[in-house]
Amino acid sequence: MSAGFSSCALDAQDRLIAQAYIADTPLQAHIEVTDAPRDIGQSMLTHVAVTPLAPPEQPAVEPQKQAHAQPSFDAVIVTPSTQLPEGAVVGTQWTAWIRVSASRERASEPVSVAVLSQPVAESTAPTGFTSWVRGNLQRIGEEWGGDGGALIPGLIVGDRSSQSVELAASMVVSGLSHLTAVSGANVAAMVLVVSSLCRLLRIRGVMLYVVILTVIIVFAHIVGPDPSVLRACITGAVGAFAVTVGRPAASIALLALAATTLLLVDPWMLSAAAFQLSVLATFGILVGSRPIASLLQRIKFPRLFAEVTAVSAAATIACTPVLVVLDPEQSLWVIPINVLGSPAAALIGLAAPIVMILGWIPWPWGWPLAASVGFPAQAITVLAQFSAENAPTHRWPDMPWGFLLAASLSWVLPATLLVLAQRMRPGQLRTFITEMRLRLEQRPRAKIHHQTSHHQTTHDRQTHRQRTHHLQTPQRKIAVITLSGLITVVLALLALSFTRSPASTTDEVKPGDILFCDVGQGDALALIGEQNSALLIDVGAEPELIDDCLTRAGVTKLCGVVITHLDLDHVGGIEGALSNRQLDGEVIYGTSKRPPPVEGARRATQGENMTCGAWDVEVIWAPRTAHTENGASVVTRARLWNGDAFDIELIDTGDLESEQAQLMLQTYELNETHPSVRVLKVAHHGSATGGTQLIEEWSPDIALIGVGADNDYGHPRQEILEALYRAKVSVHRTDLEGTLVVRPLSESEGSVQDADEDTNPGGGAEVLHERAPAGSISE
Repeated sequence: MSAGFSSCALDAQDRLIAQAYIADTPLQAHIEVTDAPRDIGQSMLTHVAVTPLAPPEQPAVEPQKQAHAQPSFDAVIVTPSTQLPEGAVVGTQWTAWIRVSASRERASEPVSVAVLSQPVAESTAPTGFTSWVRGNLQRIGEEWGGDGGALIPGLIVGDRSSQSVELAASMVVSGLSHLTAVSGANVAAMVLVVSSLCRLLRIRGVMLYVVILTVIIVFAHIVGPDPSVLRACITGAVGAFAVTVGRPAASIALLALAATTLLLVDPWMLSAAAFQLSVLATFGILVGSRPIASLLQRIKFPRLFAEVTAVSAAATIACTPVLVVLDPEQSLWVIPINVLGSPAAALIGLAAPIVMILGWIPWPWGWPLAASVGFPAQAITVLAQFSAENAPTHRWPDMPWGFLLAASLSWVLPATLLVLAQRMRPGQLRTFITEMRLRLEQRPRAKIHHQTSHHQTTHDRQTHRQRTHHLQTPQRKIAVITLSGLITVVLALLALSFTRSPASTTDEVKPGDILFCDVGQGDALALIGEQNSALLIDVGAEPELIDDCLTRAGVTKLCGVVITHLDLDHVGGIEGALSNRQLDGEVIYGTSKRPPPVEGARRATQGENMTCGAWDVEVIWAPRTAHTENGASVVTRARLWNGDAFDIELIDTGDLESEQAQLMLQTYELNETHPSVRVLKVAHHGSATGGTQLIEEWSPDIALIGVGADNDYGHPRQEILEALYRAKVSVHRTDLEGTLVVRPLSESEGSVQDADEDTNPGGGAEVLHERAPAGSISE
């Protein structure tokens, strides 16, 4: 029986309801999809509403007798597609067995939810207006085809279910993923379109607000009344009110009231990045959209097009400092790409209401309708893919300097330029320069004509003041703002001079790190020692991949190499690992009957030890009579020594199979004399043949899975993931996150990665990843 896992970010009421159902025993629940399921490789991610069919600590009863009888709570589940009803969309409902358990200590989620079965009752497909609109958008996207078509439902109603993993990753890397999330900026753009149409139809006053409120309610119903959607509707409506009515001061007060109200409902929202970004995006719209729209209209942009473009640009600029804090590794093209994508997003915003209403028109008569959103969507796709493939990346400084630098460039500098542009009316810059020249010339002239009468001098000064009075206030403001802008630029350049720009956070390894290289379908792990040294455990299949990973990490010396067994995906990259590096130790390996991988290599012996810096590595299992290559896998146990405690302890099992793992556990005692953060390299890329004995016996804190994206083996298997999730293990996969680095934390930094303070006095660990997991886009 396989299971999916959910980390539930719940509001205050949901927390109390969900925690009441924490128990080891399964229960039946009614589940309803509230957001479009997204493909994230081997699993699907979706938001659901969970309604238990029995009170807490009572056995479940027949679904038809107790459906909807208990209070529900929201959850986000990650589950195999086989666990979802076929063709599940927003509104799909079914009944299944689930388990609710407590989250790891210090996790932001109060509970974890596992789906333990396929549907036990016939699922109900959604009907009504919502399903009709979403179905039309999906059909338009399919008929348009390509990545542009897959993007259409997301750009209009936030439905990302049609996007491939590659497209979703390109949108994230390029900084355009917010266009396919239901954000305040999206809602504001939609409201602007509706208000403009109302102006054309001469709908004003109270009736205008009634129409706008109705549109927002209908939109929230179509997208799904998720907390993030409701938050986006509230903040977006505030932003649209500012742009439409033209009273930014009142709108800022309204935004403050809306944010305070949301925090009173759920104080936990304050720590959520999505809430911070929504408020910032709306604030950016309030203070920046009108000046930007005015500039665009000066260069002959149509009013509505200028307003929608300005909304997107202002929101992007306002959110940049927080995005830098969330992920210091940013593309240098984020703001330009967003500005370039704003017109395309504006065109889609203009056409969206019509497309949602008339999307039922069949092909080919509906082609002009599809083209109105298809061509802009295709343009956004091209921008995202071009930026993801070619844009240089930049590593912003750590807090607080990264935030201050981003705020200077994204907030202070644009504000300075906008004020200057507004103050400088046509010809005023020339007049300002002339006036400054006259003032400089006036001082020596006063010395030459010192015999001039007092009356004449006074008269001249009065005349001069009258002539320049209308310029004095703007000139002073311009001078102050210009000086501020120059100081900002100087500070930014100084901060940039102290900033490095590595290709990713995983490139800068430190002694004591575990480097888990992304080598596709294979394993390659390095224990980092002192002075650019490392001890390797497996090297993947491709020499180029392991060589590139070690080169980027700066590894030039090898303390030794352990090849767990001689299958290609573990030994094929050996030449790439050894080339251009000094080998100071031996190459040892495990095998059933194959010849040595390189000259001078020897078979590993159980009980032997190797060291690399602070790492102490022991071969704890080296079978000599295995009949299969996987069964002959060498098992290593590595310990990072730190005074009187181990910071990190690693067990690497190669492709060890379940029977050999059981035999190893019977002959080798996993006794623990020192507390540590336990890291498990999961056997056989998460295959079911690796078994779950070591997970249950050793209770790791972090699990690493080396697996290729979209592999043909079905790795990792769901039963292995279920066992890890059930044991509260933090799971990290190279197919979703790229190269990984497990880094020990000092005592002062605390145990932030699944470590308990009472059992880990040596500190905790953090996991750095090369790229964000697909499906983890903040909304």
